[in-house]
Amino acid sequence: MKRFIRGVLSGVCFIIFGIGSTIIGFILLPVFFLITTDREKFRYISSAAIKYSWKFFLSLMCVVRLIKIKIVNMERIKEIKSSVIVANHPSLIDIIILVCLIPKPLCVVKSSLTDNIFMKNIVSSVYILNNTDIDIFISECTRALNSGYNIIIFPEGTRTIYGKSKKYHRGAAYIALKSNASVIPVHIDMSDHILGKDKKFYDVSDRPVLYTLTVKSPIIMSETVDKNLLDSANARNIMAKIQLLLSS
Repeated sequence: MKRFIRGVLSGVCFIIFGIGSTIIGFILLPVFFLITTDREKFRYISSAAIKYSWKFFLSLMCVVRLIKIKIVNMERIKEIKSSVIVANHPSLIDIIILVCLIPKPLCVVKSSLTDNIFMKNIVSSVYILNNTDIDIFISECTRALNSGYNIIIFPEGTRTIYGKSKKYHRGAAYIALKSNASVIPVHIDMSDHILGKDKKFYDVSDRPVLYTLTVKSPIIMSETVDKNLLDSANARNIMAKIQLLLSS
């Protein structure tokens, strides 16, 4: 019975999330576009609105005791600017937690999210889609980094399926390499497995799930890149460091 009630609470939280996303995507974003046609101003205002609405959603999940959140080494992230944030991806709300945590955040998201009626306008208008040509993709990420944004990317590309080996893509490494941006790995650990790729939103634990986010030491490009190596070799070395830090 207790788990059933918590499942209902989870459903209510996600209904509210859907309503909020619809309001932002279909009402606020068009209004913001009317206020300014400047792409950067539009992105700044829109991403701020998304961040604060998602903070409300997370606060709601914490208030009804579905989750708890703990940040380790928070001081490493408070003042970051123009960095690439990489994280493992165990659950559906990882991106929401990171957006609420990171200053001036932008996300690299799957193009398939544009098929989601609640998220379509948000991801297509504000965030960076990963289905573009690699040179265009890196160029867009570099422009965002040069504008002071921090880019959040999951190297796995999708949520982790427990028991299956992880495949890490090198997009984050190439972005850092081409833009000379620092990489900050964030390891996400959960006390119970919920909201995974193989879980329904209502399949929750009978107790609050503790999300522990550990902010690792930055990977500095000047200390990592070997100018005698090809970009592909340097990207492979950067990715090896990222994978090591996200695995522990």
